[in-house]
Amino acid sequence: MPTDAAILAQITRAFAGVPRPEHFTDHPFCDECQEHDATLRAYDRETLPHEAVGSAARDPIAMTTAEGFTYHLPALARL
Repeated sequence: MPTDAAILAQITRAFAGVPRPEHFTDHPFCDECQEHDATLRAYDRETLPHEAVGSAARDPIAMTTAEGFTYHLPALARL
């Protein structure tokens, strides 16, 4: 049975070619989208902390684009 580290390494390799999008939400749509976009733009796959995405009341992942979600998926798996 693979270890957590081995599984995370596989996920990281599988998504390594996914480019970082310029924006992570439909940012001009509303103030909340702009805030969530700024939050997600502040981190990369290695630095995204649980505190930035771990609140049901304020969850930028709920408003991210498919490209943004795919880019951050390795970080979300790590969290």
